[in-house]
Amino acid sequence: FYSAMADVDKQQNVPLLEQVEEKKTKLPFCIFLLCNGAVGAGILTLTSAVGKVGWGMGLCLYVFFGVFAGFANMMLQKVFDYTKENTYSGIGKAIYGKWFEGFVEVIQFLYSIGTCCGYAIIIANELDLSVSFLTEGKEVPASLQFLTERSWLLVIATIFVILPPSLMRKITALRYTSIVAISGILYITIVMMYRAFTTHSCGLAEAANYVCDHAHCLIEANAMKANYTGFDECSLLCEGCEPDPVKSSLRSFIFNKDLFAVLPIFCFGHCSQVQFIPIVADMEKPTKKRVGTVVFFAYFLIFSLYVMNSMSGYFGFCGYSASNVLDSYPALDKLILVGRLIISFALCFTFPLYGYSVREAIVKMFHLQNTAYWKLALVTIVMVLSCMTVGIFFNDLSTVIGITGAIFGASLMAIIPSLLFFKWTKITDCKHKWWNYTLASFYLLLGLVMAVVGTVVTLVK
Repeated sequence: FYSAMADVDKQQNVPLLEQVEEKKTKLPFCIFLLCNGAVGAGILTLTSAVGKVGWGMGLCLYVFFGVFAGFANMMLQKVFDYTKENTYSGIGKAIYGKWFEGFVEVIQFLYSIGTCCGYAIIIANELDLSVSFLTEGKEVPASLQFLTERSWLLVIATIFVILPPSLMRKITALRYTSIVAISGILYITIVMMYRAFTTHSCGLAEAANYVCDHAHCLIEANAMKANYTGFDECSLLCEGCEPDPVKSSLRSFIFNKDLFAVLPIFCFGHCSQVQFIPIVADMEKPTKKRVGTVVFFAYFLIFSLYVMNSMSGYFGFCGYSASNVLDSYPALDKLILVGRLIISFALCFTFPLYGYSVREAIVKMFHLQNTAYWKLALVTIVMVLSCMTVGIFFNDLSTVIGITGAIFGASLMAIIPSLLFFKWTKITDCKHKWWNYTLASFYLLLGLVMAVVGTVVTLVK
């Protein structure tokens, strides 16, 4: 009798529909996702950054920030295991309360705004150079002259390409555009390596065109706008002296105040902490060892890509590279043109992803979940047009990336993880508390130094 009743109970507990276990992300794909989270348009500024500190110092900074970001992620993993929250701001709320959740969301919001402004500058610059290539030697009718102007190209791209997908309620269809962006970066890196192998050190800078800006020689990709050919001619006629021996040759280590200006750029290029938490939450068997493997190989790939890209650019242009390395190559370079078009296309559709994040952050901060959609659309329009305005009036990518990396990158990579790790160490029975407090103090101090000094030096320059 009891056996029969047991069989009945078993049958009643059998689900009517087959239960499908939620699929988790496998380790190799987690490595790609974390790598993709750090590598972005900031890679285009690294050649200029290496040119200010030398290739040896550049390698040291790549290693340092790779290790620094990796340890920051591992600190966050400990806090994640304790809270079981699957978002950066959710972890902040679980550790410190709702006020800290709001603080993290504001930092993420401003970081996304800075990234979008950087994207707008890149799109404007690359479309301008692409159009100059397409109209080379051709007479453009007076009625269409505005299509050759940088500002109008950005306005057209914003209104007809960027804004429509930014206004969509759901942006699921755009989640694969980052793969296109990464493909474009890989293609550009290969072309840069090819150009470096086919010239001598500083050879591309010697043959480049220049303009004179406040008695300083700046590379000009569009030959129609250039005043000088080669840094020898530009240095004599613009700067009134021989070429700067530091800028016109390869240097291993350069020690000056520019070191503080490039720290935010390196920080921006290694920031993946916001994406790290959701990746770990969705990872298959997220043990400490497996997560460590993901972090190690992701930053090894990042290091390899950054070194190949920036060292190739530095070898060709030495210290004369433009803030966006693509703007150093002639507009008539067909191989670079393909990369320009790929990057411009990809960023036009990656922009809405960050725009969506900004909109969701505003909805959460101001409790607008049940508000009319037209109000949310208005918020999106204001954000997109504001970034477009920044892109029109600023063409120096390193300034935007520098400020974004100094304040918000340092906060996401160093300051916030250190504060979370402090509190986690205090409220848990972890071992080696003194070591945890020392590590967190180091991260907090360095984060504050990068945020304050990096911002001041960037604004002064």
